[in-house]
Amino acid sequence: MSDVVSTCSLEMFHSVVRAAVQLEQDAVESISSYLLGQINDDGGFRGRTKTSDLYYTVFGMTSLSALGVEFPFEKTWKYLKGFGDGTGLDFVHLSCLVRCRAIYRFLKQDNDLPDSEKSIFSKIESFRTDCGGYSHITKGAGKGSVYASFLACCAYQDCGMDVPGKNNIIRSVEGLKCRRGGYGNEENMESGTTTATAAALVLLKHMGMNVDVAAVEWLAKLCTERGGFLAGENAQMPDLLSTGTALHALRTVGSPLVSKSDECREFIDLLWMQDGGFAGSPLELITDCEYTFYGLLGLGSLVYENTH
Repeated sequence: MSDVVSTCSLEMFHSVVRAAVQLEQDAVESISSYLLGQINDDGGFRGRTKTSDLYYTVFGMTSLSALGVEFPFEKTWKYLKGFGDGTGLDFVHLSCLVRCRAIYRFLKQDNDLPDSEKSIFSKIESFRTDCGGYSHITKGAGKGSVYASFLACCAYQDCGMDVPGKNNIIRSVEGLKCRRGGYGNEENMESGTTTATAAALVLLKHMGMNVDVAAVEWLAKLCTERGGFLAGENAQMPDLLSTGTALHALRTVGSPLVSKSDECREFIDLLWMQDGGFAGSPLELITDCEYTFYGLLGLGSLVYENTH
C-alpha cells in the first residue's frame, strides 16, 4: 500500500482503521451506510449539494476503503477519468484527483503510474512559489502556504515520486511560523491556526526535521477543558476539523493528548449524527464525507497503544 499512498496519508488511513477496530459493528455499519449513500449515479461523492464533488470524493473513498467496505469503485473510476489530465482544475482539486486515483490503484492492486497521470504534476508545479513552496490559490505567487506544500508533497508521494526541492519546501514552511506560536498559511501572522500547525508538524516530521516542541505545546493548549480543539487562539468554540487534525499531528510527532482523550472522544461523539455521518461543530450539525473522515481520524488518533 505504501507504494501508492503517501506516508502522510498512510498514517491518516491507519488512524481510520484504528477507529473502525474500536467501534462496535453496528456503528461501523451506520457510518458505512451513510458514506455509501453519498455516492451519486455518476460514481462521485456529493458534498453539501447533490452534485458530485472531487474534493468530497477523496474523503468518501478514503473512509470506505479504510473501513474495509466495498463500494462501486469502478463506477467511481469512470467519474475520475472524466477529469482527464486535470486541465481546468485548481490546485486543491488537482491534488484531490491524484489522491483519488492513487486510492483506486491501491484497491485494484495496480502500482503502475500511467504517463497521463505524470502530466498532472506540471500543473501542480505551476503553483510553485518564489520561496520554493506552493500556493493553493495563485500560480506564480511569491509566498507559499503550509496547506499547499502539504498537499503537493502528498501528491508526489501518492504516485511514488520524489518530492522536488524538499529543502526549499522546508524553508517555505518554516518561514510561516507565527510570532505568538504555531504556523499559519500566510506570512507574518501574529498567531497560527490549528490546521496549518498540524499540517506543518506532520510534513516537517516526514521530511526528517526535528519536532518543533514549541509548536506542539502551542497546539496542545488549544484543546478545551471539555474536549475538542479550537481553530486558533481567538476561536470561541472547538470544531471537528481542528480536533481531528490536531489529534493526528500530536500522535504523529509522539505527543498524544492522553490527559484529555476521554473529553476529546466525548466531543467527537457529540458530532456523530443519527444519519451515521459526522458534523463540523455544535453550531453546524450538518454531516458530510469530509467531516465523517475527520471524525474517524480523531477517534483513531485517540487509540493509545500503551507506549507510556
